[in-house]
Amino acid sequence: YSFPLPDTASVTIDQGVQPGVVGNRLFFATMDGKAYALNLFNGSTLWSAAVPGGSVVSPAVLGNLVVFAGIMGQVFAFDTLTGNQAWSYNTKGAITTDLLIAAGSVIVANHKGKVYRFSPSGNLLW
Repeated sequence: YSFPLPDTASVTIDQGVQPGVVGNRLFFATMDGKAYALNLFNGSTLWSAAVPGGSVVSPAVLGNLVVFAGIMGQVFAFDTLTGNQAWSYNTKGAITTDLLIAAGSVIVANHKGKVYRFSPSGNLLW
């Protein structure tokens, strides 16, 4: 496929962000405070959701959830199909490193030196 790129874009994506891909959906968040799910084959927007403060990290996919971390310290999980928010958690410290999926859970670290582990349902494990 060859999709022409526009001269300008209405969103800002950090240079280090790699999108998450599951099936025919591509997921990413912007520095402008939005998370998106796009159709991988035609680029149409399937859904968008708020990530207040924006994001500079790649999302992580865990089952039917896509998880984003915000610059202001929040972690957000959205249903991959609908974009409905499943859960969120405020770590109270900036997050500028990618999320990790390990042993069926989400792990994230913030700038206050804290590391958090969440179950798929959003329960804080440690």
